[in-house]
Amino acid sequence: MVIAASPTAHAQAAAPTPLVVVIDPGHGGAVNPAQPDMPFDPGAIAPSNGLEEKDATLAVSLRLRALLQQDDINAILTRSTDVSLDVQQRSDTANNNGAVVFVSVHFNSFTDAGPNGSLVLYPKDSDLSFAQTMSDAMASYLAPLGVADGGVVLRDNWWIHTQMPTVTVEPAFLSNAREASLIATSGFQEVLAMAVRAGIEHYDPQILQRKAQIVAWNIAHPDHPVTPATTAVAVHAVTATSAGWL
Repeated sequence: MVIAASPTAHAQAAAPTPLVVVIDPGHGGAVNPAQPDMPFDPGAIAPSNGLEEKDATLAVSLRLRALLQQDDINAILTRSTDVSLDVQQRSDTANNNGAVVFVSVHFNSFTDAGPNGSLVLYPKDSDLSFAQTMSDAMASYLAPLGVADGGVVLRDNWWIHTQMPTVTVEPAFLSNAREASLIATSGFQEVLAMAVRAGIEHYDPQILQRKAQIVAWNIAHPDHPVTPATTAVAVHAVTATSAGWL
């Protein structure tokens, strides 16, 4: 006797699976007088306008997530609120969810207001290609706004445990008054999110290929559409330990 698979079972087996990209909004955590031992990591703070890095990175990452979801990507944030996470927790989010790439979003700062421009850091030699592709995308999008291209730099003491191509973007300087003013605007945040999305998708062609497969599947199977997941695999709970980030 031959038992044919039901249409539903066949649909589930053949449906393309959305790829996972993990975005890490750098820093995070608010002062809580009731819990004075809880980590508080605002990151750099712009002298000219008081903008905190943790808020700017989250704002950009939320915009980036929305853009990636438009391309049928399961875009997961290591944090979507103002909480403190250590490096291992952030790495675990990427590793446990099988991300194809991992991008940590930061902003640069220096002891004086002179330095400016964008920078991409990478932790391992195998990540250089991703870093260069991301740097090129950021330069293309940010140059019209007057943000110089600072290229790529090896930073081999960050993200040494991530299992996928990894970069840290430092798109502008909070210590530079002009760039801090840009970072605070929704327009710049949106352009930056578009730049990072372009860097991700140019580096890994399978992302847009998978989008095309999902679109074709959903047209052919309107009763069984594929949609990106909205939840992530659980990682370590936030604990009152040092963030180890600075």
